[in-house]
Amino acid sequence: MIHDYKVPELIAERLPEIKSDLGWLQTQGDVVYSVQVLASYSKRKLIEKDFKLVEKCFQVAEKLFLRGDKPVKKAIVNYFVISLPAMLLACNKKGESSKLRECITPTLYALYLKQIQIQTANQ
Repeated sequence: MIHDYKVPELIAERLPEIKSDLGWLQTQGDVVYSVQVLASYSKRKLIEKDFKLVEKCFQVAEKLFLRGDKPVKKAIVNYFVISLPAMLLACNKKGESSKLRECITPTLYALYLKQIQIQTANQ
């Protein structure tokens, strides 16, 4: 099980490119901010059309969700999955939404659909 305080370290290990963005988090262990950094980095790489890194980001997020403790799962849902509509919108403007959909892992896509259902039910 991945505990919340290990998230910044794991992200930096799997995505060395993001290490500088995480900065002090690698030693302090703030799960929410770390997941926000991961989501922002994913979107930035998406805008840069670096789909290989986008896919890697999604794989890291899925691993965190599947193996994380409750705070980790909550952070992935509340900060990473919630950023998917903005990512899809960014792709729609460029006509690359199909490439992004290929990057989204099955677990994260299911969480995204569940989120849409909840939002629709609340309207």
